[in-house]
Amino acid sequence: MFKLIDKYNDPNTETTSHDYCTEACKQAARFRDVQEFRLVNEGRAPAVIYQVRQKSTGRVYVGQTTQPFTLRWWQHLSNPTSCKFHSALGNTDITDWEFSVIEVIAYPEACTNRAAYITQRESHWIEALSAVEAGFNTIRPAGAVDQTQVTLPLADLA
Repeated sequence: MFKLIDKYNDPNTETTSHDYCTEACKQAARFRDVQEFRLVNEGRAPAVIYQVRQKSTGRVYVGQTTQPFTLRWWQHLSNPTSCKFHSALGNTDITDWEFSVIEVIAYPEACTNRAAYITQRESHWIEALSAVEAGFNTIRPAGAVDQTQVTLPLADLA
């Protein structure tokens, strides 16, 4: 069984990096990090749909972002609002939460409204994961319609 301390005690190890076992992996990661930084810096980072899952309950929050997803996670943590998701984040240990990308948006060729398409995909995942009924989302994205809601005319309320 390999333990991290073994790497530091092994005189034959290729690198003293805390994150990589070999120099080749370290160099490949550096190249990848530079490429990702360029995409973000040039505003070409892909839009994603993400979920934040509370490990102890399995409840999820689903969101979308065109920013680097790690920045979006940081925004949830550092700029909380009074919504049920942020309340739960603030009242539990950070280690009880998992942030993951569930879809990297690939726009269809005929897509004429990227913002609407991202919202449509977010709505799909909110429904698929029951993120409003059993999760932390409080509303469906703008444009998404809850088919179980029936609008009553005001005259019927009297």
